[in-house]
Amino acid sequence: MIKYFIFLVFVLSSCQSARQEDDHPKGRVIGEIKRKATEAIVKKYGFPCVGGGAEAMDEIRALHIAFQVRRVLQKEEGRRLLVDCVEELAAAANSHPELKNYFLDDKFGPEHAEITLFTCQPDGKEVYFPDIAVFSARMGYIRYRTVDKENPNGYWTREDETFPQAMAILEAEKLNLFDLNSTAAKVERD
Repeated sequence: MIKYFIFLVFVLSSCQSARQEDDHPKGRVIGEIKRKATEAIVKKYGFPCVGGGAEAMDEIRALHIAFQVRRVLQKEEGRRLLVDCVEELAAAANSHPELKNYFLDDKFGPEHAEITLFTCQPDGKEVYFPDIAVFSARMGYIRYRTVDKENPNGYWTREDETFPQAMAILEAEKLNLFDLNSTAAKVERD
């Protein structure tokens, strides 16, 4: 239930912000950044965008984009996808020539990017514990949430890690994979 509520908030906020984006130069910049990042992510992964928004009263503080993933993701894959999506959004923001006019900080980083991946079965049915239903990156944290089938009105489990921790885990996985490949190649040669 809470998953549907969050989904509805994203959809409604994206509809509202889409109407207002062209009314103000800051809104236009936000819209251009979100569109560029969304197009790159959709092209790379094929996930449909289901909403978005921004925290931008006086200056741009954060940009939000949400996607639906129609398959179950393992934690490791979800982490890689979130990190990549955050990096796509940051690249789109930092490459925009007008961002500095509306952005408080020197550089748009993971603490300013909010990406949500709502997972479901390929047939559209809910994902329940032990599978992760919601992967999100928000304010420099990577979050994993599961839903209990018996009580779908909240999250069953919640797990957080900082963005630097997620990057370190990904780097360690990459090194372990490299070490395994090197060992396998060495064994084949012997």
